[in-house]
Amino acid sequence: MLNVDTTVEPDWLARLVEAADAQPDVHILQSTVLLGGGERLQTDGNRLHDLGYGYCGGYGRARGAAC
Repeated sequence: MLNVDTTVEPDWLARLVEAADAQPDVHILQSTVLLGGGERLQTDGNRLHDLGYGYCGGYGRARGAAC
């Protein structure tokens, strides 16, 4: 599912399928989402806090930076 204002890289779906094929025991995958400008992360996967609310993992981290 993509928002109507989403811009994707040309090979995004092929890369997502490759990741799914490489890990058949994983049932949910999410692409990395970048903030406007494409240099910082909006999310590299959603997380669940101990208190039960969700948040964006990696928010604001530089693209390509180690976790």
